[in-house]
Amino acid sequence: MNRYGDVVEVDVENVLVSDNNFLVILREKHNQKRIVPISVGVFEANGILMALEQVVNRRPFTYDIVKTIMTGYSLQIQKLVISELRNDIFYGILFVTDGERTQEFDIRPSDGIALSLRFNSPIFVAEQVFLTLEEENKNKPGAPIIPADNGENEEEPESFAGEDSFAEDEPEEKDSRKQSDFLKDLLLSKPGGDSAESLQERLRIMTIELDTAVNDERYEDAARLRDAISELKKRQLPE
Repeated sequence: MNRYGDVVEVDVENVLVSDNNFLVILREKHNQKRIVPISVGVFEANGILMALEQVVNRRPFTYDIVKTIMTGYSLQIQKLVISELRNDIFYGILFVTDGERTQEFDIRPSDGIALSLRFNSPIFVAEQVFLTLEEENKNKPGAPIIPADNGENEEEPESFAGEDSFAEDEPEEKDSRKQSDFLKDLLLSKPGGDSAESLQERLRIMTIELDTAVNDERYEDAARLRDAISELKKRQLPE
């Protein structure tokens, strides 16, 4: 028996943002009843969001560089297992293969998710992680706990919002505010009818805005647009 017991395959359902906290939502692939929310940093959230939306950044992105190097050496990601939840911190194991042998590497779940999405590799969560989440939420009534990724800054969970993460954004503060105002109008405005044509045009504009927001590193706007696009697709009329 392996060290983490039974596992359940999950899908990356969404990347959400709330009060500068970025959450990756994993949901059971088959019965879709249970979820695992993981609090991650802004860099990791962007890397995962870009993979979900299949957006190519204008500048080389770390996860894409890693994929290029691995592919060059004929290495593939076999799977990611989120193996443990201990002291409100998630831990992961990345399985890498060269086609003949497989090696295991300890990895932060957020990094493992960003890489696995780029390789179209399956992601699993240990059954024990689900049980631990259920037990901890049962013992802490009220708002559900949201454990964090096992990053180096686990003693300072808000450190990702410090100078290093947002240094490039400071000179463009006024422009960012204008972009957010435009985005608010886009998200809240009436679609101008529920015809297939009007909904399709609205979807096209929002998709372009999503690509722009990701490339401009406006992560909160990107997460809001992703949610809005998902809702809009549900409203589309059949052709």
